[in-house]
Amino acid sequence: MSTRHSSPSPSRASRAWPRFWARQFDNAICWVIATGMISLLGMAPPVRLPNLLIAIAIGAMLVGVLHLVYEALMLTVFGTTIGKSVFGLRVQTRSGKKAEFPRFLRRSLGAWLWGSYAYVLFPLATLFAWKKSYDEFRLNGRTYWDEQSKTRVIGAVLPMWHLSAGAALVIGAYGMVLMSLTAGRADNAAPATVRTEPMPPPADVAESAAPASAAAAANSARIGAIQNGNAVFLANSAQKSFAIKAPPARPSANKSAEELALWAERTYPYFVADGPERRAMFAWMIAGTRVGLPRGAALALGIDTVFSGRENGSGVCWPAELPPDRVPKEIASTPEKVVLGIRCER
Repeated sequence: MSTRHSSPSPSRASRAWPRFWARQFDNAICWVIATGMISLLGMAPPVRLPNLLIAIAIGAMLVGVLHLVYEALMLTVFGTTIGKSVFGLRVQTRSGKKAEFPRFLRRSLGAWLWGSYAYVLFPLATLFAWKKSYDEFRLNGRTYWDEQSKTRVIGAVLPMWHLSAGAALVIGAYGMVLMSLTAGRADNAAPATVRTEPMPPPADVAESAAPASAAAAANSARIGAIQNGNAVFLANSAQKSFAIKAPPARPSANKSAEELALWAERTYPYFVADGPERRAMFAWMIAGTRVGLPRGAALALGIDTVFSGRENGSGVCWPAELPPDRVPKEIASTPEKVVLGIRCER
């Protein structure tokens, strides 16, 4: 009596690849949906290495849950998904009937847990799960989740050009997701604009000279100077002097401007929205680089100044042009000591 053993079938292998790329196509769609929703909610700061790998690993697990629900609903309503339809695949019961939602949910849950290990430790463990599922399909002609849910995937064997074109679409979709994750916003700060008042007509010069002079004097009284880590204002100014301190656990000023900006956005919500605090932070970066500071150190100065101004009740503090008579003569020519004007607004 002889025992027959199953052996891998080349025809099964040719049917495995359309299923693989169809799942990746649907996965890419779920990534696009997730990143789009997070961006609309304003919760998606740009990600750069090495945080990119961590974000992808965590995001893969969350997107896997979205894929689980997406696939079960699409199969229930249409009998296929967007990815499966691109590769000419449909899912049905073994008797050829359309399955109900609980069965498709059980199938999708099996594919998520056993076919991808729930994307935990992505991509290493996931690649191992894919290889194991591929070998199982070549050997048995079905996957574990199809066996458990009593379903089958049907579709004609695709020509190579069809499979290659579909795979190229999948890779392109993942490329778009990666670009959206790494799209930096730290370098997009608009340079500070200088307001210029229109020249009054000659007949009004005498009348406007006195109010303009008074306004200039009042504005000058509001402008202080950053000296040795302190925001120093005139004694007769309504604004009180205060020390500029770094927020707790701020990265070193030697770090890159991108890393510092990402830290500020993750730690303090007011740096994320396009409000005065965020604009002031980047205005300080521009002003600091103009006096000789590296971009990272200049942005650190912006983070510290905005943080300190809010903490002591001075409001949002902006860089301002220091009147010539207010520039400390002893350190005016040494940019490394950072002599900048400062103006705070409540």
